[in-house]
Amino acid sequence: MFAWLIIILGILACVHFVYEGIIVPSWRRGLRYRLFALRDDLRDMMADKDSDLDVEAFGFLQDSMNTSLGLLRRIDIRVLCEARRKFDDDPDLLRRIARREEKLRHYDHEEFQRIRRQSIRVFATAFVVNSMGFILMLWPVWITMMAAHQFKRVWNFFKKIMLRITYTPENEAHRYFNDNMMHPA
Repeated sequence: MFAWLIIILGILACVHFVYEGIIVPSWRRGLRYRLFALRDDLRDMMADKDSDLDVEAFGFLQDSMNTSLGLLRRIDIRVLCEARRKFDDDPDLLRRIARREEKLRHYDHEEFQRIRRQSIRVFATAFVVNSMGFILMLWPVWITMMAAHQFKRVWNFFKKIMLRITYTPENEAHRYFNDNMMHPA
């Protein structure tokens, strides 16, 4: 029995090494490039001389994408928990984030909303990619939570915190999250 445990742990260590050392960096690079492309699309939309894009909405979304780019390699369960504590401690920041979110969610421009939704999807994908090693180690807990119908509630909690992080102004993100989280690899 003990020998099997050692063999399984060795296999898991090798899988984790390959995942974290080879697969994840490639996926992150692809996600970064996707966010850069989306930000370029947004900037092209704004630069178009016939653009009717709201300057404030443009600034909010571009800043949101910059925040996402800065945290892309670090967004994981630990960062979400840290962000929740910081958000709970600063109601003024939460009000500013809520204002930004309201403006971004309800701005009536189809292409703008497509870019916003895709940038959030990329950030959520980065969360899953970065957390997968941790999630795989806790799969028995996750199975239990899913069986208890808690998975959706937990995912909505993570989603709410991820949205708050992505809507945090870039200069505030540098202040609230330590600098080594904000510098991309």
